[in-house]
Amino acid sequence: MNRCGKTCVVLAVMLGVIGWRARPLAGIFDGGNLRTSEDFASLDSMVPPRMAPAAAYEGLSHPTWDGVRLCFEVLFKPRRIIHGHAFEFATAKNGAVGEIAALLTDRSSYRRWGGEKPCGVFHANRYFRWTDGSGSWEVLLGEGCGEALLFHGGRSLRCDVSPDAVLAILELEKSGIRPAVLTASR
Repeated sequence: MNRCGKTCVVLAVMLGVIGWRARPLAGIFDGGNLRTSEDFASLDSMVPPRMAPAAAYEGLSHPTWDGVRLCFEVLFKPRRIIHGHAFEFATAKNGAVGEIAALLTDRSSYRRWGGEKPCGVFHANRYFRWTDGSGSWEVLLGEGCGEALLFHGGRSLRCDVSPDAVLAILELEKSGIRPAVLTASR
């Protein structure tokens, strides 16, 4: 293979890696990561049980407010892809995660989804997962728009988070307790 051929192969591999790493961006901008039910009648079965989460992660930068930084994070930072949303890979213990998780296990924290918000795109700031012998529950929390995506038993639900729950979460953050990332001991 001549030099030009080798260069083309290297460039093709680089573009392939960039495309693979950037795939969460496609879901963010085409709404593919938001294909969920809006059947609020199923809420009771979707709300996580009152227990500590098995895992929680912090989301990456917001695509509307900090798109360039998000692109950098998706391409170059270690991250997890969960339900088409990108989250920090690193884990750390933090006391406020339990308080936020407790809010998300309360049915009164959720409202029927009211439609698209002014920011233009759902952005998952936080991910929580609860597990027990009967299954797994997941919540992707969008703090800025006050929305949540709930997953359980192969089903999903998009709903709003109550104003009281959003304010409580923001108060935890404002007090300097950043509810970043946690993995519970198993």
